[in-house]
Amino acid sequence: MNHLTKSESARLNGAKSRGPVKHGLTGKTVRLRRTWRYQTAMLDIEMDAQAPDFEKRFEKYDEDMRGSSAFTNLADKSTGLRAAILFDIHLSRTYRRTLEQLRRLRQSENEPTESPKTSLNGEKQPLNGAPE
Repeated sequence: MNHLTKSESARLNGAKSRGPVKHGLTGKTVRLRRTWRYQTAMLDIEMDAQAPDFEKRFEKYDEDMRGSSAFTNLADKSTGLRAAILFDIHLSRTYRRTLEQLRRLRQSENEPTESPKTSLNGEKQPLNGAPE
């Protein structure tokens, strides 16, 4: 059973930490998901607006047909969908770029480093008897 106080536990965990990794993925993920929700809402609203006429024009239809018609209408007439798609593209690229930077950062943190060397009598020798 652990008898550490919260502050003691936080101090111990802080000592183990390698510091904050600032990657910005959380904010980018939130904005990207929000954009997807906006696109979905735009299509849903357009499908609802087209529903009475759509049912008169077609005897048989499915959600893909309704979605396709709504998307075509929005793509032809709406600047909102165009803006949402461009924003989606921008956020997706930024997200992937940031994810790749985080991957490289984590990989470089795990790579071994050379032991520091000092110059004694003109010769490079490892400090503290570390192997060369």
